[in-house]
Amino acid sequence: MDTIGLQMRKYPKSEIKSRVSEVLRLVRMEGFEERMPSQLSGGQAQRVEIARVLATDPAVLLFDEPLSNIDAKLRDELKYEIRRIQKETGKTTIYVTHDQSEAFAISDRIYVMNSGRIEQVGTPYELYTNPRTPFVAAFIGSSNFIEVRVIGYQEESSTTLVRAGNVTLRVRGGPLLSEGSKIILSLRPEDIYLLDENHPAEAEYLNVLKGRVESVTFVGTFVRVNFDVDGLSFKVDVHGEDRFRALRMQGKEALIGFSRCTILNIP
Repeated sequence: MDTIGLQMRKYPKSEIKSRVSEVLRLVRMEGFEERMPSQLSGGQAQRVEIARVLATDPAVLLFDEPLSNIDAKLRDELKYEIRRIQKETGKTTIYVTHDQSEAFAISDRIYVMNSGRIEQVGTPYELYTNPRTPFVAAFIGSSNFIEVRVIGYQEESSTTLVRAGNVTLRVRGGPLLSEGSKIILSLRPEDIYLLDENHPAEAEYLNVLKGRVESVTFVGTFVRVNFDVDGLSFKVDVHGEDRFRALRMQGKEALIGFSRCTILNIP
């Protein structure tokens, strides 16, 4: 491993050797001290780069999209390794990424930037469950954005009635929304459920809508369904065993059910 950073800081040779051993152990690269760069895989090279930075004991670690040029499988492994190393060292770490899964896996706190300014700050959970703008909702995962008009409020159920085209929806809360005002609803595809038409379980959801499965795409861990309700399109992600049933539903009529959504103001 290159020790020029330690040499420039005038570390004694004996201390350099022990420091190199310590940081290589931290990145799980013991025994690779004498390897040349050409003898390392992409993932090993990234670990050595992290070790070189850690060797000089910086106060803050800065990462600028360190995994952007690595294949998907290795990138998925290394992001958890970076998190482990940060926890073990206790170093304050600033990590720049355009990858939402990296941001979620690594961060305690996320700053979402838009055109050079901070759009929203929060924990991964806060940003996912309560995005304040369409930009943040789109960055933190996939979402359905539906522009609706408020048509009333039902006190007995504490729900607001909204309308998009010919489709009426119910939204939890929102008593301060004035009738006639326009808002945007953000619905996560994973929060919408493709229902069995014979057992719609309407009592479980605020909204149960009948429509047609326009297309089905198999992604492996889930199936993405494009669903049409009277001209209103919904992206629906079906997980678990139900995804195999969804594969056979293209072109068929079906039901979707959902309750959770986020109210966003129109920019």
